[in-house]
Amino acid sequence: MPYSAPTRCSERGCGVVATRQGRCDTHQRRPWENTSHRNRTLNPYMWRKARQRHIAYYPYCEVCGTHDDLEVDHILRPVDGGALYDDSNLQTLCHTHHEEKEAEYSRARRAGRDWLESMG
Repeated sequence: MPYSAPTRCSERGCGVVATRQGRCDTHQRRPWENTSHRNRTLNPYMWRKARQRHIAYYPYCEVCGTHDDLEVDHILRPVDGGALYDDSNLQTLCHTHHEEKEAEYSRARRAGRDWLESMG
């Protein structure tokens, strides 16, 4: 079966042979550079307002009670059907507990389990 001739990387000035999607290994796009339509739905202005409102009502980590290094997190991610700006889908977490929750979410996704089943 005939193969097509190797192509060069599409990045300007790079002459290396392309390995995937018209780019060499050095110029491959990172996963976050090609965001999906769902990831672009968060309005930064509305999120900032929702975050400020939520932290005003819940100025502590809902796991450990600390007031330091707070972040507002979606309980159920918008990608999974959670509401973007609704207080009932938001929780205040410290940075440490937010990272733990995100790591658990990533492990559940990699294992191929449904998010709700893995959390329940």
